[in-house]
Amino acid sequence: MKMMPKVGVSTNGIFDLSDVKNKILQWKTQKISALCPSNGVRLQNLLNLACSTAQPTNVTLRDACIACFSRVTSMPEGPQELNALSVCAVQYFTNTSYATCASNLMALSTSALNVQPSGCYMGYCDFARCLRRINSINLITQCTRESRTGVNITIDSNNVRFYTNVTSCILAKSRCGTFNPITGDPQTPGYTSSGLRLSNALQFSETGELRILAFSTATPVSTSFCSTSTNLTQTNWLTNIC
Repeated sequence: MKMMPKVGVSTNGIFDLSDVKNKILQWKTQKISALCPSNGVRLQNLLNLACSTAQPTNVTLRDACIACFSRVTSMPEGPQELNALSVCAVQYFTNTSYATCASNLMALSTSALNVQPSGCYMGYCDFARCLRRINSINLITQCTRESRTGVNITIDSNNVRFYTNVTSCILAKSRCGTFNPITGDPQTPGYTSSGLRLSNALQFSETGELRILAFSTATPVSTSFCSTSTNLTQTNWLTNIC
């Protein structure tokens, strides 16, 4: 059974309304904090990647973009943080591939209904999901461009090679980079955080969201009948070797 906070009573038997208000506010803040834990570090990693992608040649704008968001991600989650995120997003993401994320965040941050019944603020996760979706699109686009050279789509064997190369490219770039190209999280190329060699695989959600699944290279093949390898090892791509 959930317990409401204890409230004070004055010596004359009358409730101290200011104390009641403060206790309820404190209780509500604690509940919101429990429901919506801070993910400032992960959001900043994601924004660092977005800033670098949005401003690939202008180092001054890239650094200013990262600095703008870093001042915001340390704030408590709530309307003020959303507004501040929106200001940075509009300033640095307009006319880039992340422009939709910026405009959607601005609409949500200025909405009078920006608090959900659960207590979590709308817009925060919508913004993060939008950034990840754009990063996925950018990764797929980059790999299709790198793989289409010399491909004739009217020839089946060429299409097989094209599909194989695009898939290898996406997986290798996700596995062998110093940061995850979708989430922006730092990583050790080819290894898990615990030091195990890793392989990865692709998955698409029902909404079309690209997911990269990682697992140990020591994972055995479930059916090894005439298999060339008993472990789930995989290929590299161009300079993405790990």
